[in-house]
Amino acid sequence: MFSTENYFGKYELVVRGEVGKELDGLKHLISQIENRCTIRIMNIDFHRPDKGSPITVESLKGYNSDSRCKILAALLYKDALRRLEAAHLMMCIGLLNVAYANLRTSLEFLQTAFIVERCDTEALRFLGNKEVNLKLMDKLLINPAVSTRLKNLKDFFTLLGVHRYLSSLQLSSLFGANQFDKYVTESTKIQKKLQLPEGFVGAAKECIQQGEQVGLLFSWLESIPVKS
Repeated sequence: MFSTENYFGKYELVVRGEVGKELDGLKHLISQIENRCTIRIMNIDFHRPDKGSPITVESLKGYNSDSRCKILAALLYKDALRRLEAAHLMMCIGLLNVAYANLRTSLEFLQTAFIVERCDTEALRFLGNKEVNLKLMDKLLINPAVSTRLKNLKDFFTLLGVHRYLSSLQLSSLFGANQFDKYVTESTKIQKKLQLPEGFVGAAKECIQQGEQVGLLFSWLESIPVKS
């Protein structure tokens, strides 16, 4: 993703030297998800009357409910995937708190996609620039354990990457943007051996495992057929 001719590439090489196998495992899972999301995007024209024309908010509002839900879900699943990919990229360069923030938003867009594909009133709410009611996951999912897992993951990512909690501050101080900026500044002034902060490997492996949990949930939720 980054050229090895600059400090980003060199830093990623150091990270990969410690957790490269784990990063590649998550990337493989993301690639499998991408194949399904790409199929959804390619099938969009089958679900709308104005094939080939730009998709707008107003055109989506004018479609029948079945087409609207399918098309909007495809776009949201794709966005959730991009956020998961962004999380993986942040893991590659060691910005773990930013990775957790991306995992959280990926999870929210994943749930939003699942809901709007099944509930046209929520699809219209989204197109009206309003938040989709994520509590509907409890009603739409057959397995309550999955609903609990989704909530626990989101809460976990919030604590570590989003809001102003002590745990988020600690992670940011150790493995966040500030630490990386400090590394970059010093490395451009002083020639020294590149090394990761103490405790990074364990924290990175846990972050990657949480990313895999999001990926597995993504694969499962996206593949559940919509009841007619």
